[in-house]
Amino acid sequence: MDRLSNYRQIIRSTLKPYIDIIYANVNVKNRAAFDSETDQYIILSEGWDHQRHLHSILLHLEIVNGKVWVQYDGTRPVAL
Repeated sequence: MDRLSNYRQIIRSTLKPYIDIIYANVNVKNRAAFDSETDQYIILSEGWDHQRHLHSILLHLEIVNGKVWVQYDGTRPVAL
């Protein structure tokens, strides 16, 4: 397996557990959007909080010029 294929496999296997997260306080489901043609790998959260529609990116990784970039990581706690 070449390096790029190996990176793709590692990213997919690392991000897949995020799909199964169950949120206790809101009706939100995580979904995966993996595109190996453009090397974009996204976990998005979508659902409802009473009357309000929720839709946001939880994680966004991409492969650029043979390197893995974490473009957004919404799993980190926010410092106040």
